[in-house]
Amino acid sequence: MHNRLTPQALCTAWGLVLWGSMSLGHAGGLSVSPMRLDFDGSRNISALTITNTSRDTVTFEVDTTPWPDNAPGQSARDIVVNPPISTLAPGARKTIRVGLVKRIGGEQERSYRIYITELASPRSADSTGVGVRLRLGIPAFVQADSPREQALQWSVQREDKALELTATNPGNIHQRVASLSVERGDKQYTAAQKSSYILAGRSTAFRLEDFATQPGEQLVLRIQTGDKPVRVSVSVP
Repeated sequence: MHNRLTPQALCTAWGLVLWGSMSLGHAGGLSVSPMRLDFDGSRNISALTITNTSRDTVTFEVDTTPWPDNAPGQSARDIVVNPPISTLAPGARKTIRVGLVKRIGGEQERSYRIYITELASPRSADSTGVGVRLRLGIPAFVQADSPREQALQWSVQREDKALELTATNPGNIHQRVASLSVERGDKQYTAAQKSSYILAGRSTAFRLEDFATQPGEQLVLRIQTGDKPVRVSVSVP
């Protein structure tokens, strides 16, 4: 028996925007490499390579935002990109320089999103249909002065026939949950999901539908964080 365990995600309709797949590294006719950037005390400049894989000329914009949006002490101006707007012919590629405005250290790792957004092309007066803009988010991390990883802390919440598992990251660097499954007796309920980042000092919730539990029931979580498989026992409240 298999249940689908997916992280809670907020998918917001933004004008005529279609969000690209971060795991595939492409949005529509654009492919991006690498799929994440890391900055530390010795490296404050990096680059993204963006390729137009479509048959049409594509114009796109690159901008940045703190992740999460309300991260204290962080600003979209902390990271600059050059050039911010580019146009690519079919099959062409472009290198976008990405750099920190200044050394941004501190006790906790800082995280940002770099967004590549396809700009809508001009449409003729007699054209029909709906124009769609594609957007892709790339994570960028600025290392803490003294990186410290700590084990994720897990809590459980019952909701009718569903189970919500919340992971809290007490460390000062991000962690990545590559897979998550729940053992109940001799059965295993495996997640079919994309990897999820748990940011420093933040929490992320995962929901298991059609999974009724009883108070006091003992479950075992099987978690893959990077190359580290972990087993955690939890008690249903």
